[in-house]
Amino acid sequence: MLGLSHSSLGRYQEATETLEQVVSRAPIYIGLLGMAYQLAGRTDDANRLSRELEERRGRGEFVPALSFLSIHAGTGDVAAVRRALAESIAEDCPIFTMSLTSFFIVKTMRHDPEIDRMLVALLGH
Repeated sequence: MLGLSHSSLGRYQEATETLEQVVSRAPIYIGLLGMAYQLAGRTDDANRLSRELEERRGRGEFVPALSFLSIHAGTGDVAAVRRALAESIAEDCPIFTMSLTSFFIVKTMRHDPEIDRMLVALLGH
């Protein structure tokens, strides 16, 4: 939570330092670290984590779309956010979990009609 707080406040260096200390290699934490890397301008590091998640998914491990949503939100890539958000919704990812992770960025993309439509359907507003 501290790493997310730093990210949402624009303290990207502190966010990456905090999230790098998380011992777990659970996909959700990898996604959050990838988002912090993107926001800090460390694109190569974020891409490395995205590839790791893709490889794990390719080996049959469940990697929630939310992990990718976090990384893509950090890039500002609207098309990638659309895909990951739609997949997260299809997986029935809890709204609470989404709101604790990358929503602070995804909400800023409501200018995109498709993202706005999905958020209205998901959040009711």
